[in-house]
Amino acid sequence: MPVDREGPVHKAILAYLRAALPGAVIHHSPNETKWRSTRAMHTVQKAKAMGTLSGFPDLLVIYCGSVWCIEVKAPKGRLSDAQRAVGADIEAMGGRWGVARSVDDARALVEAWKDAETPAKQGDSA
Repeated sequence: MPVDREGPVHKAILAYLRAALPGAVIHHSPNETKWRSTRAMHTVQKAKAMGTLSGFPDLLVIYCGSVWCIEVKAPKGRLSDAQRAVGADIEAMGGRWGVARSVDDARALVEAWKDAETPAKQGDSA
């Protein structure tokens, strides 16, 4: 049985986000599976027909009017081409996208995104 290196990182990042961003909407988008049964393949096909996007980030965070997306990776995990492309599309649309391999990475993303958006939000209210 393969070792789940990403799952514990994902759960720790999720716990951090919930504690650090009270009131945020945080959603995990499970868009991949390693199952190979006929039933699993039908489930994947149905999900794609319903709008599941290959490469969509693991965590979607909506916080104070901003959209942040975090792709969670194991410490040595690699991004797929689809993940890079979706990340670029999110950023092109004005959203924030980043990769986190640890809680410290997630914390750095959140702090940078909060800092970057605070002046814009304050300027909008003037």
